[in-house]
Amino acid sequence: MSLSPTVGSETPAACKAAIESLEHLLGDRLSTAATICERHGKDASYHPCVPPDAVAFVQSTEEVSEIVKVCARHKLPIIPFGAGTGLEGNVVALRGGVSIDLSQMNRILQVSTPDLDATVEAGVTRTAGRSRHSHGAAGAKICCRLRLNSALCRLRGNSGSDH
Repeated sequence: MSLSPTVGSETPAACKAAIESLEHLLGDRLSTAATICERHGKDASYHPCVPPDAVAFVQSTEEVSEIVKVCARHKLPIIPFGAGTGLEGNVVALRGGVSIDLSQMNRILQVSTPDLDATVEAGVTRTAGRSRHSHGAAGAKICCRLRLNSALCRLRGNSGSDH
């Protein structure tokens, strides 16, 4: 099966205007470099790489919200990017657009040891979640139990054990 990209944003001018707005918002955390875009146009699936027009490295939900507003205004697609471990080809930018890289949204916001519950940002991965939480959750460890660096985590009581 061959995937061919379709038409990008509404117009090339709209794409350029959106990227300029996003550069103003994010500065050097917006990239149009070919190597960065190619990395974000491919996941672990068999689908061929189709890179986005730009990659935005976000650090807050407010930045994500602003990016969505800019892209909506210019009719530019947005593609969320976690760890790139998907097997469905969801990050392939068939219509161009902006890839929103969530890797810098990697904070553990709250841990509730009694509830075995944690609130984390979208970029928290298995390896980051394995470290002890510093909010005073004695004997608790955040463990991710899904594939590779999936951002879905749970809290586990470990009675002081590091395993």
